[in-house]
Amino acid sequence: MTPQILTTKGETFKRVEKTPEQPVEEEDVPVADERTDATEEIAQLLAEMDEDEARYARRPRIHFIDAVSAKSAVEAEYIDAWVKKIERIGNINFPEEAIMRNLSGKLILNATLDHGGRVVDAQISLSSGYDVLDKAALRIIKLAGPYPALPDEIRRKWDQLNITRTWIFHSGTLNTQ
Repeated sequence: MTPQILTTKGETFKRVEKTPEQPVEEEDVPVADERTDATEEIAQLLAEMDEDEARYARRPRIHFIDAVSAKSAVEAEYIDAWVKKIERIGNINFPEEAIMRNLSGKLILNATLDHGGRVVDAQISLSSGYDVLDKAALRIIKLAGPYPALPDEIRRKWDQLNITRTWIFHSGTLNTQ
């Protein structure tokens, strides 16, 4: 094998003059004194996200429950007392128009209670088909309140209790399931 040799052509030694360094001229680069539209939009979106996160953190912890999903004796006992009060007040305040028209119907109502047993929200999630019965259910929920304060076992975990019940208006009486 023959050895490889590296050769170059041209002048090997080049003389370099040492002169004082010339200051490099800086180009005038415009400095952004004002934010661009995109920067402002990003800042606005970040602020909105921060507010949304803060609002989410402040939301109440709501426990959704019905007779079937009551996991503890305390929950079941609270719902049972709530139902008895609703039925007692509902039978006393059964709508006259429904009695006169002999209306019967079934609806599903969601009621949200705070720690003190006060109604925070009440909504019909499935109508009876009769406006008079739907309105009566909402009226009865409010008339029967306030309900007993939520038991400590529930209050430790939840800020509010949302109860879903089926209401049956029949021949002048109210029953819930």
